[in-house]
Amino acid sequence: MDSTVFNSNHQTPPSYQLCCPHTQVSHSSDKGCIKLTPHIHAYLQDFERIAQSLAIRPTRLAELIPELPSALGACDAAKPGMGGVLFCPGFAPLLWCAPFPTAIQNWLVSFANPHGNLTNSNLEQAGVLAQADVATEQCNLRELTLATLCNNTAAVSQITKAPSP
Repeated sequence: MDSTVFNSNHQTPPSYQLCCPHTQVSHSSDKGCIKLTPHIHAYLQDFERIAQSLAIRPTRLAELIPELPSALGACDAAKPGMGGVLFCPGFAPLLWCAPFPTAIQNWLVSFANPHGNLTNSNLEQAGVLAQADVATEQCNLRELTLATLCNNTAAVSQITKAPSP
């Protein structure tokens, strides 16, 4: 199964992010058998959808050949809010910021609120998502790559869909 999945990966580059579950399963399989859990079924359905989409729509060159980032930005977040800077081709540098609502701030885990249900990593992930949203709304990113810099390992891991260390 390894060679089939990894060979199809070269034909469907967006699927490289889906390899983590497969790798974990192949390393944990016992006696050459793989237990097909609901998670693995969902994973295989994702591959099927990707393969089917190749037959219904044209594949753009940008999907086949990864390029260096065309747009670059950095973002950060803390209890008061989130913000960032974007450098997009053909646009002046763009600064953005947004406060978090008081309700969100009150849910944050802290020494004063040890039973909160949001962590700083959640806020950082919101900042990364907002950064991508601002970039898409303000810059023409069609067939361009956006690189977002962030000082939070969990948020960066989610961007690349890699397992957190």
